[in-house]
Amino acid sequence: MSEKISKNKGREDSLFDPDPVQKKYWFLIWLIVFLPLAGTGAVITVFTILGAAVFLIPSMIVMFFSLYWYPLYHQCLHYAITDEHVVVEKGVWW
Repeated sequence: MSEKISKNKGREDSLFDPDPVQKKYWFLIWLIVFLPLAGTGAVITVFTILGAAVFLIPSMIVMFFSLYWYPLYHQCLHYAITDEHVVVEKGVWW
């Protein structure tokens, strides 16, 4: 837990991390998004290899970046409930 949240901002019983089921949910969402893109890329490949490369390369870059970034983001999320606020600390690179 980071010092920003734990330093007198929340009680010990009010510190939370994200639910692990949420990680599975977001992977399922990304699967639902990228499977149709992969199928479209396969259909384009039948007609032209260059068109498939133009379509699939950016799609795969976004997919692999998302699959790399989301577990890091999930580890960085921390919540604290105080008497007056809900404090959320997040961020992978900032």
